[in-house]
Amino acid sequence: MKKDTQKTLLTFLTVLVCLHTVAFFGGFILFKNKFKELTELVVSNMTRIEQGSAAPEQAVKEVNINIPLYEYLGSEEAPVEILIITDFQCPYCVKLTNALFPQITDDYIDNKLVKISYLPYPLINIHDQAMNAAITASYADENDLFWPVHHYLFENSENLSEELMIEYIEEIGLSGEELKRRLKSDDESEKIKNTARTLAKSGISGTPSLVINGKLHVGFKDYDAISRILNQELMRSTKVISNDDTKVIAATEETIYFDVRTEEERDSGFIEGSIHSDFKQTEDFQDYIAHLDQEKSYIIYCKSGFRSTRAYILMEQAGFKDLYNLSGGYDGWKE
Repeated sequence: MKKDTQKTLLTFLTVLVCLHTVAFFGGFILFKNKFKELTELVVSNMTRIEQGSAAPEQAVKEVNINIPLYEYLGSEEAPVEILIITDFQCPYCVKLTNALFPQITDDYIDNKLVKISYLPYPLINIHDQAMNAAITASYADENDLFWPVHHYLFENSENLSEELMIEYIEEIGLSGEELKRRLKSDDESEKIKNTARTLAKSGISGTPSLVINGKLHVGFKDYDAISRILNQELMRSTKVISNDDTKVIAATEETIYFDVRTEEERDSGFIEGSIHSDFKQTEDFQDYIAHLDQEKSYIIYCKSGFRSTRAYILMEQAGFKDLYNLSGGYDGWKE
């Protein structure tokens, strides 16, 4: 073989070895990085599951859940519906329950603004009493005692046992023997599993999850966060009138501006010709609207729009037909 040919072949082999070496180490580095990302994700998820932490936040999306819901807490007329999807042994579900009750009850449910229902999503692979608790809740629901049992199970989330659940069921007048039978029944557990499977197909990926007026919110939220979502949904349920539109609508005998702010807020200014009753003084406010003519039109306003939303819904439920909610409140109107 000639020297030039040998030299060319040697050069080619050297380049080929170099390319293989680069490819090998490049692939190794890429694999190493991907493996590291995968490991971190697995460890993160395992830690979240073991600690019972909240399902990760996701973008809000519309979901359609066609499953019979458990007993409602609140008025059937309420314009906002919360479906809570929880596991009775999930620590973040406990936190969510503490955030929902009693503040949401006082501020929204008792005022017929929000109703709440429940569906089970027991994490049976990590919570040994989750299925039993879900079956107990289902049995209570069939006997119109869901909510007392719901609260009891969460209050005793860390100490749940078959004996504890059976004892409480008997305390509230239901059959402990019947619950014992259900806890051992494959049919009962299969019903709960089928519900969870249907929820998973609808987009539910973990607990806690809230479906508020058909919109899925995944993960723990404190009272302030939940309240903001509820206020937005409540406002959507009203006929909103803009600040610009009200500038050209004068108060008349047939079209009445209704100021629901406090006396102190009204002292700083008000829309000419408006009537007034402080929405925060609940009994006085209800007595005041009881004497108003329901055939007239009312444009309701407060400081920024949320109290007027609540007043609007209360008046609507009382029988008023022609109501409008000033979107930006008095603060927006005066600008």
